[in-house]
Amino acid sequence: MRSTRFKRLGLLYIIALLGIALSIITSQSLVQRFIGNQEDDSRVINVAGRQRMLSQKISKLILKIQNTPKKVLVNELDSTVALLVKSHEGLLNGDEELGLKGRNSGTIKKMFSGIDSHYHEIVDNAKTIISAYRNIGDSINFKKNIDRILDHENAFLINMDKIVFQYDDEAKQKVSLLKRTELILFIVSMIIILLELVFIFRPTTKNVSATIEELTKSEKSSNQMAKEMSKLYDELVKSYQDLESVDIKPESSKVLANIKNEGFFTSGKNEIVKILGFEIASFKELLKTNDYSTDFITGLFDKIEKGRNWSGELKLINEDGDFVWLEVFLVPLSDRDEVKVIGRDITELKEAKMISR
Repeated sequence: MRSTRFKRLGLLYIIALLGIALSIITSQSLVQRFIGNQEDDSRVINVAGRQRMLSQKISKLILKIQNTPKKVLVNELDSTVALLVKSHEGLLNGDEELGLKGRNSGTIKKMFSGIDSHYHEIVDNAKTIISAYRNIGDSINFKKNIDRILDHENAFLINMDKIVFQYDDEAKQKVSLLKRTELILFIVSMIIILLELVFIFRPTTKNVSATIEELTKSEKSSNQMAKEMSKLYDELVKSYQDLESVDIKPESSKVLANIKNEGFFTSGKNEIVKILGFEIASFKELLKTNDYSTDFITGLFDKIEKGRNWSGELKLINEDGDFVWLEVFLVPLSDRDEVKVIGRDITELKEAKMISR
């Protein structure tokens, strides 16, 4: 009879455990799916936010080309327009290279339709300027095309802001839904545990006294198991320590560029171009296009003009739109009006530290 009773309790126990396991698996499936969606959402928000910067960059470049038309500026405008177009199409229809799925809500699609005319005015007129410059040269007057771009840039920027906020709001709604679902699954798990306590563990305690002798006989076996567990734990600690000892060796510092005190590159900027993937006219422009404040830039160059060194970490965006971290040392040369830009790429080191937290 006792055997039958324990079999029945064991069966109920297994059923309860399966219920808990099912709730845990369901919860984890939802969490993992959500994490994947969050990564997609983060990428979408990042690319959508970059569209605002690219539209402003196009406006700046066409004004520069109007004043001093140079081939390098036209090439930079061409690459910026290409990235704007690729990102726009990726946000709408998906782009594997950019990591975009193109899964937009009806609201987002409607908002993109609202900026379609502004987008095409900016892109079409910018392409006209690029094509005309390459075919005819800098003698042609682009004022009409420039005015069209400037007329539509602000509206495009404002509406892209709204789209970015909409993407963010929808991501937050997904978080809220996950929280509610997790709460429901937690409540279900707690109910299952409570039922286990009432119908399984409580009856089991009434039969514990009858099994004390048997448990005493198994003490030796339990002690042996404890020793094995202790050994396993020691091995686990050692493995963790070995894992902790793994470290990423950052690359050595080197001269990235030479700049004038005013911020313009003089020579040797190949290293920083290799890192970023595109040409840049001046160090100040590099900081401005990466959203560093005017106060920060002014303070940095005031320090350099006084002959004092500056060091710090700069967070920049490369040609692909990804973040790049540079550890930079600016060293003014007292014998000439020049500053050495010394540094190294610490992106992998920063990412490894963030992952280990």
